[in-house]
Amino acid sequence: MNIKKVLSIFLALAIMLGTIPGMSFAVSAEDEPAAEPEAETVTITNQQTSGTMTVSLTVPARDPIPYLDADGTEKQTGPDCYDVYTTDTSLGFKSAEQWYVVLESMTLETTAALIILGDVKLVICDGATLTVPHGINLDNGSITVYAQSTDEQTMGKLIANAHDDSCAAIGSSASKTPGTITVNGGNINATGGENGAAIGGGSGSKNVNVTINGGVVTATGGANSAAIGGGAGSTNVNVTINGGDVTAIGGANSAAISGNLTVNDGTVNATGSGNGAAISGSITVSGGTVTADAANGAAIDCDLTVSGGVVTATGGANSAAINGNLTVDDGTVNVTVGGESAAINGNLTVEGGDVTVDSANSTAIGGELTVNGGVVTATGVPALSGNPTVADDMFAKAGDSEAAAVVTDLDQLDDKNYVLITPKYTVTSVPPIRCRW
Repeated sequence: MNIKKVLSIFLALAIMLGTIPGMSFAVSAEDEPAAEPEAETVTITNQQTSGTMTVSLTVPARDPIPYLDADGTEKQTGPDCYDVYTTDTSLGFKSAEQWYVVLESMTLETTAALIILGDVKLVICDGATLTVPHGINLDNGSITVYAQSTDEQTMGKLIANAHDDSCAAIGSSASKTPGTITVNGGNINATGGENGAAIGGGSGSKNVNVTINGGVVTATGGANSAAIGGGAGSTNVNVTINGGDVTAIGGANSAAISGNLTVNDGTVNATGSGNGAAISGSITVSGGTVTADAANGAAIDCDLTVSGGVVTATGGANSAAINGNLTVDDGTVNVTVGGESAAINGNLTVEGGDVTVDSANSTAIGGELTVNGGVVTATGVPALSGNPTVADDMFAKAGDSEAAAVVTDLDQLDDKNYVLITPKYTVTSVPPIRCRW
């Protein structure tokens, strides 16, 4: 039984008792939900000496609910925790932290977005699905979603759709600040409205902050908007992925993930739609696995820095795989394009790791190549558009055999298909370039 309904019954009782002449009444209640509906109890005391009857409602505290924290540690909510009901139009209190629990599957009945006030912690229990047909709206609030398990088939599920164009499914409406969105677990499925992200900001929003630490997240952006990040025209967008399994599908002609993206762990699959990129903004990858694919746009339409993990970028028919500068200190990077554009339309700097760049019909590396460590393999027509800079290495002209004469002056090279070697290695493939340490 909803605590609001319980209070309504006793208010009605107080009114009825108020018809007794010469008596006045007071109603008081503790603001805590019941652990189970049948556990709700009522105590009515008639204080004859004062002529006042006090109707008091005693609701026992809910038993603690277990959940998994951001690092996978099991914790419990504590007693001050509320159920979510189908009639709820808002959750939380301004400038306060409040916990909520979804115990069983339900669909909210409201015709507008669910409003988040203050700092809301939401636990979706195993086997339960919370469906929010008109989205979750934050305006300088914050929401953190928790699950009870890591099994995709068992973990709680949240389904959210944007309530209007220019609005995010989980985030802000147009030109608002969505606050902070954190996913620590659960199976999250979000679909944004036109010009609004699935998870993040609405059109023209600012100061968007999304963090995913775990769970299974599937986000589909509305037309002209990212799946995760900012809506059309958003500014100061930050997306951090520390774990979990994330699938982002951009809206028509928009990136799948937009903003300043940091990937420390987890699996990220980003797919751009139409002429949109898979990922735009700036990207730093230190771990995990990132796969970016685009139909016609760039797979990665920004600068990319990789210090660990595995990154695979596949460009669309009309654009580069990476339309920006690529810097690699460690990890594995595979860049491929099948169209007429360069695989990397920018500079490639490699300090370590393993980098493969492949262009079927155009230049592999469109900018300058600087290699100070690691392994680089580039294949293209030609492989390079500029002269490479390689520390303490020798150069052999393309077409030479294993016994090729070593040239030390780049001016002696008469084409752009080089093989770069060290004294330790010999030429193994022509015309691709290869750098080894």
